Amino acid sequence: MECPVKNIDLLTPTSLENPFSIFKKLRRETPVLYSPNINMYLISKYEDIDCILSDPELFSAANVSQPIQPMCPEAAGLLGPRFNPQPMLAGCDPPRHTIQRRSVRKALNPKLLREIGVRIRGQAEQLIDDMIKKTEFDLVADLASPLTASIGLDAAGYPLEDMESFLRWNANRVVYIWGHTTLEEQKQIAQNIRTHWEYAEDRVKFLWDQLDDSIISELIRAHKEQPEELSVDEVVSAAFALVTASHETTTNAITNGIYNLMRYREQWHKLCDDPSLVANAVEEALRFEGSVTSWRRRAKKATVISGVPIPEGADLLLLFGSANRDPDKFEDPESFDIMRNNAKEHLTFGKGIHMCSGMQLARTQMQAVFEILSQKAPDLMLVKPQDVEYSPNIALHGPLRLMMRLGG
Repeated sequence: MECPVKNIDLLTPTSLENPFSIFKKLRRETPVLYSPNINMYLISKYEDIDCILSDPELFSAANVSQPIQPMCPEAAGLLGPRFNPQPMLAGCDPPRHTIQRRSVRKALNPKLLREIGVRIRGQAEQLIDDMIKKTEFDLVADLASPLTASIGLDAAGYPLEDMESFLRWNANRVVYIWGHTTLEEQKQIAQNIRTHWEYAEDRVKFLWDQLDDSIISELIRAHKEQPEELSVDEVVSAAFALVTASHETTTNAITNGIYNLMRYREQWHKLCDDPSLVANAVEEALRFEGSVTSWRRRAKKATVISGVPIPEGADLLLLFGSANRDPDKFEDPESFDIMRNNAKEHLTFGKGIHMCSGMQLARTQMQAVFEILSQKAPDLMLVKPQDVEYSPNIALHGPLRLMMRLGG
């Protein structure tokens, strides 16, 4: 069977706002398709994506964080001689991945997760109390972004007073990796990357002899115990990447979830009436409109997916947002139903050895926000009219701004 070939543009305003209509058409007509404009094979069926994620021997994660538009030489020259990132976790294959994940799992132990859970609850309560005092408020800037940034910094081992700097350094990073940027944008992004990298190096040095219970400290311990298994550059690379990865995705997950609860008011009312539905509401939010709509893999050798030949070295774009609405897996998949029995089987956090290490932290933050808002602000509603804009990238999905108010 020959592979269908067609240019698919996932960066148009319509595609960014609602990629799911494109996904539905691909899943129904061409579940495996080669798109020359991005030089990737688009995979849209749940079963196929599930198999790819479950087979690290055949499919590499090395291309996950590689920019789809390479940085131009002028911008790359601004990164500086100290910048030496190593493949980490989501973009790393075994055996390095196994060692790194073991260290991160040890850091994110049950005791630390319980302690962070208490901080999440307190931080969410305070932010929500302050937010709902306003006539109108932005769910992203007033709640989702500061909550996830502060929790990410705290867990990683960074001082909270550096949050504004962190947010500034990471501006446009997602677009740089999974979108298209101009030369001037790339130069600014490169300067921010350099500053952030040097800050991460300095933080590792600071914690080297005064270890705490943070993730960075745990990685330093792992290096000291077995330096041949985890290098200093890998510790710095983790310190550089950890908060960025958790902040953007969880901010989007919270915002997408509340946005859909507002659009499907009957579901919001169910949640307000019965707080025991919070956990499943979070899973349905992650399934229906997850913060990660696509992810990448690379074929280590020639293979076949759904009868279509895939050459060795081919880059694959796994359409998580399509898999999560596959009718072969989820009944009535286009409906948002917080009582769905198998909502937790979504692929938003991935699967297999690369399943998101921070998924429990993400779930805890989403559950706290859903529960507190449903109890303190049951008359919460969207400001209308408003144009909801999305970051122009093919992987991470969520409103840049969501204006809300209380009813009455």
